[in-house]
Amino acid sequence: MSRAINLAPACTAFKINRAEALVHLERYPEAISDVTDILSRDRMNADALYVRGLCFYHQDLPDKATSHFQQALRVDPDHSKCKQLIRVGVGILCMTLWLLYAVKREL
Repeated sequence: MSRAINLAPACTAFKINRAEALVHLERYPEAISDVTDILSRDRMNADALYVRGLCFYHQDLPDKATSHFQQALRVDPDHSKCKQLIRVGVGILCMTLWLLYAVKREL
């Protein structure tokens, strides 16, 4: 991926893909560096905001993560990865509330 970026440094898609891969490898500072570079040129890049939010989420910074996900959705209301993340989060919240209700009923 780095070779592709060197051949086409203006292509933000390559940097976004590398940053997302770095997140999955738990190399958050490198991922943040890539998306920060993109955001310095285009602060309305929804994909970069999403990846930065992922970095914060995995570093247990939920407020910063949520802020970035919300910004990404403001820029692109149909951002599929953000919408998927929200659906998963709502599902987990519903499951937690249901379990708490079940436990409370047994007490």
